[in-house]
Formats: sequence, structure tokens, C-alpha cells
Amino acid sequence: MRILENEELRSVYLDPHGGILEVCTIAHGDTFAIELSAYAALRLALLCGSRMMLLAHNHPSQNTAPSADDLRFLRIFDRTAHDTGVVLDKLVIVTSDGINEVGL
Repeated sequence: MRILENEELRSVYLDPHGGILEVCTIAHGDTFAIELSAYAALRLALLCGSRMMLLAHNHPSQNTAPSADDLRFLRIFDRTAHDTGVVLDKLVIVTSDGINEVGL
């Protein structure tokens, strides 16, 4: 993810002990943005039996700070996840220079 030219969003579905059940690329975007329905990612969590997940996406701009769109999406996603019984642990932003873990 560190060297991709366009944004990607991946979901990591976890078991109750924090072990990885599944990793999926759930959205592709352009250089600056990704479009995604929260329900699509949460459906996959429920299908693989996960009640905890994290999201990871890259910033081709190399800025590890979450954008205003990232934060808005996180708030909406977290509310929707809560309503379906899935815990969103964090968002990880990846660049070639490092990572930033954005907790909720």
C-alpha cells in the first residue's frame, strides 16, 4: 500500500482475540479520494463472523494525517458499525514515509 499511486481501502476482520480472519480490498479510488458504502464493508465482517475490524488506506500525497473526509467517513462508519454489532478498532493511514493509527 505504501507505493500505490491511487488510494485503496482495505479492511482487516478480527476474531475475538485480535487474530486476523480475513483481509479484503474493499474500495479503490483516485489520487485523492475513495467512495465506499459502510454497509459493504460491514456485510463482509458479518459474513466472516467478525465482530471487530480495522480499516487501512493509503495516502498517495504522503501525508499521514487524516483528511477531513477521512474523519467524516470514520464517524459515519463507526456509528453504522456500532448499529450492526461490529467494533471498528481504528483506521491506519499508510504512506511510503510511515503510518498513522487513528483511534476512535
